[in-house]
Amino acid sequence: MTISGTIARGTYGSYTVPRVQYSQRCSDPIVTPLKVDGVSLVILQIRCDITWTTTAWSTEPAIYVQGEGHTAKAAELILSVMRTIRFTSPQP
Repeated sequence: MTISGTIARGTYGSYTVPRVQYSQRCSDPIVTPLKVDGVSLVILQIRCDITWTTTAWSTEPAIYVQGEGHTAKAAELILSVMRTIRFTSPQP
């Protein structure tokens, strides 16, 4: 998989924006759905070039956590941290 895009840079009020093209070879994403404390949590992992990105999210309660590592060991550590996410029961 390859992810391509354009990064637009400019200043507030400028009408001309120089663009920088980029392209990265990426692994297929690994999606892991979990049930934690009765809450659905999704963890997504993807590697683009030398960057591993791990994202965890839930819609109820709404959370979004993202970590980025630049070695396989750092990526595993981030994944371990994501797996420790816990939800408390709502208080009456």
